[in-house]
Amino acid sequence: MIKEVLSTIPFTRRKFLLGLGAVLVSKVLIEPLSPKKASAYPLYDIDSSKNPEISQLEKYLKRIEPERKKFEAIVAQIDLFDDFKKISTSQRIEDFNMYFPMYKAGEIQYGIPWFLLWIIHVHETTVSWDKNPDEYHKGAFQRLEEFSPDEEVEMAAADWGMLRDLPQRYCPRNGWPHFDCDETLWAASYLKRRAREQKEINPSWDDETCLLEAVKNYCALKYGEERVARYWIIKETFEQSLKD
Repeated sequence: MIKEVLSTIPFTRRKFLLGLGAVLVSKVLIEPLSPKKASAYPLYDIDSSKNPEISQLEKYLKRIEPERKKFEAIVAQIDLFDDFKKISTSQRIEDFNMYFPMYKAGEIQYGIPWFLLWIIHVHETTVSWDKNPDEYHKGAFQRLEEFSPDEEVEMAAADWGMLRDLPQRYCPRNGWPHFDCDETLWAASYLKRRAREQKEINPSWDDETCLLEAVKNYCALKYGEERVARYWIIKETFEQSLKD
């Protein structure tokens, strides 16, 4: 089924949906969006008097609210992987609303398409629903601590501490040592770094190809190829939604 769908998608199409428009992926990777340009999420019941960062968080959520609304219904109808199919439509929407601000932060900070982070998050831990992740891998994106220590996570998420106030499944409040938001930003920074390495090795490749090669190398090749296949399908779906 996937091969049949992919065969209809022209590989040479290099435009990528970002915000409510489309820009070249190469521009996204080299020039990440400024938070001021982001468009985000209904406000949680939070008391900004207790934490000065929350007022900044509220502004961020308001900015990305139009985009969240646009893609919420589409995301709920996409069957990414077998485990994902078991999740109800209402739960998919709740999960998307919970984590979209984190995926979007990864896009803003590091230029990684937010829905690519969503794909990996779903595949690695079923949107942080898995109760017993691999003991050698950490957090929402199953970071291998031996090669990517906690210091990398802290650096990647340094500018987004406000996201820790958002609801999330893996976090110290729920007995987990790491925040989902921090691990999401780490994953985005990791992919950007690996994409740049691919560019150095293969200078003739465009940035999208370099990024997707980095996705393949994130995990076992079989799973990496599955994620890339979903990327093309979802990208086409989102681009089509702009035309409708």
